[in-house]
Amino acid sequence: MSTATAYVSYRPLRFGWCVREKNWDDLRCAIRLTTTLWGGRFNPIIPVSRNRALAESLVRLFRVDALFPLADDNLLKDFVASFTWLPWPNFEQSLFIGNDARFLDIYHPARHLFQQRLKDNSDPDFHLTQFEWNADDPLADLFLSHFGTYPSKDETPPDYDGLVREGLCSQTIKLSPIDELFELHLRAYTPLRLTRYMLEWHSPPDHANRGIYVVM
Repeated sequence: MSTATAYVSYRPLRFGWCVREKNWDDLRCAIRLTTTLWGGRFNPIIPVSRNRALAESLVRLFRVDALFPLADDNLLKDFVASFTWLPWPNFEQSLFIGNDARFLDIYHPARHLFQQRLKDNSDPDFHLTQFEWNADDPLADLFLSHFGTYPSKDETPPDYDGLVREGLCSQTIKLSPIDELFELHLRAYTPLRLTRYMLEWHSPPDHANRGIYVVM
């Protein structure tokens, strides 16, 4: 009798954030929301315009599980609806219900880190670093996309900022326009880095080199 071996790998859902092309408010909202989700660092941001070629290619490239429109916009809604094979996982297209997240959020990696590195440890060797900067800083959007930050309580019911401050000994570092960035800043354990905790490639893609995606 012949036998077969099946390998099953689990991962959080991969969302595609659909934003209006060249709309910076949508982009910032997408980054704040993706910082709340486990696996959020791997959720692509998809700029949607009347010419759908680029947006459709990004959906296929990143093999997203679900699409979420970041604005009440017919162009975004029509784009999402065109992918009939990517139905929303729940009945209502939302990320939160009451005070709880509908999908795996950072509570799970944060709790694991607390249990492994912080619990009953009077001198822990781990803490989360949250960077703050001025809204008019020329590098504000670059900082946001690299470090991540949590939405305000008005944007999401769960208080993620309070969660990491209490559970992960979060510290805040203020960045000013005259400050220099050092390796210490770039290697800090930030909110966006937390979203990829314990997630590893099952089989690295051929184009595994790191890169930056820029919307012109």
